[in-house]
Amino acid sequence: MGKKQKRTIFLLLGALLVVAAAIAVLLLLPEKEEGGQDGPSVVLTDRPVDEVASLAVENEKGSYQFIQATTGSWQVPSLGDIPLGKNKIYECSKTAAKISATQKVSDSADDNAKYGLDQIQGTATVTYTDGTSVKLEFGDEIDGGGRYFRIAGKDAIYAGSANALAYLTGQDLDLIDLELSPYDSTSSDNLKRAEFQNASGVFVIENIQSQQVTDGYGNFFKYRVSGAAQGYVDPAFFAENFTNLVQFRASSAIAVDPTPEQLAGYGLDAPQSYLLLGEGDSAIKVLIGRADGDIYYAMRDGYPVVFKLADYVVNWLEISPFDILNKYATAPAMDQVREVTLDIGGEKTVLAVTDAATRTGTCNGQATDAKLFGEMYQLLCSARPEEQTGSAQKGEQVAAITFTYNDGSQDVMALFSTESRKLLVQKNGQDLGLARRALLDALKQGAENLQAGKQVSKQW
Repeated sequence: MGKKQKRTIFLLLGALLVVAAAIAVLLLLPEKEEGGQDGPSVVLTDRPVDEVASLAVENEKGSYQFIQATTGSWQVPSLGDIPLGKNKIYECSKTAAKISATQKVSDSADDNAKYGLDQIQGTATVTYTDGTSVKLEFGDEIDGGGRYFRIAGKDAIYAGSANALAYLTGQDLDLIDLELSPYDSTSSDNLKRAEFQNASGVFVIENIQSQQVTDGYGNFFKYRVSGAAQGYVDPAFFAENFTNLVQFRASSAIAVDPTPEQLAGYGLDAPQSYLLLGEGDSAIKVLIGRADGDIYYAMRDGYPVVFKLADYVVNWLEISPFDILNKYATAPAMDQVREVTLDIGGEKTVLAVTDAATRTGTCNGQATDAKLFGEMYQLLCSARPEEQTGSAQKGEQVAAITFTYNDGSQDVMALFSTESRKLLVQKNGQDLGLARRALLDALKQGAENLQAGKQVSKQW
């Protein structure tokens, strides 16, 4: 199953689970008694969040403090300057202010052993701004999630849900921001530059929106790709995939200040790939280590944190620059072109642009149907490479497409045979990559159909 499919399935399953959970909650909620409270919750503390001075947690995972430095501003000293997740800060502070249980299970200290409270397995101490505090002591885990706990110095024993106790029984890693990219669905267009390094090598995508680049068919190009392949990023590809390429989130944080041995174990001593987003001091670089099943280990450059990333999140690992190219990679806007000459084995077809606005022109001096002329022009612009040249050896030239611009300058797309029966594509003498032999067949058939007044297929 591909990463894109996994991502889609994951999102659909998440939505279904949310709906199912909501239905289950509605079905399982007890009927509200007169004067009673909604839901099976026992509230043990209920203070305003700004009255929480700190939370101190100790358990088998380690210890950490969550401190309100100023009103609404929280710190975790053990994490230093590592960014904390905004939602995580909110949930942790809310949990510390309002501690609740699903039910009271006992009022007797005689039941401590029954619930694992004869040997305390962790504590969480909330200190308030007035100097008072409450300390929770945790026992055994509950089947299905959650723990048994009590307030220190009291006999009553409670059962708490995993969600309600998450930040009281967790670790500082749980509070780290998992958003590794600063770009979201509304800001991805602000990305100026993205540099990818994967199995296809290194390639760069640059924002060119300020240049207002369009082709003769109304496509507006937002980005240009360079590297193993050169051209414009396909608008359809951009719309479907690009946000996912620059907007991604880790599954979890698993280590802070990793040792050299840990880095080697995660494959981050010599990362297999990276993604660099942005420019200058504001740029971020995400390093990808080894794969472990369906996850990858990763680090964001400058953050001493090792993350786990689901494989469907890093879908750019399998993307080549040729996947990104617009199908009509050589497509100059028709209003910039005076004439296009197709030369196949010495047999020439000359298209002269009469009126770019109506996409009309002549073929070898004869007037043509506007629709057919437009289709042929688009076909001529489709001489794009589909894969890297590799070890392919250039044979004889089999075709050339020459675009002559209004200012007299020219671009020449030349096609050469290879021993692999693919075509080597050159632009102005520079190798761009390989295309299928079907391109040459399509050009031959297109020229014949245009002159015969038949439909020209743009597909090959």
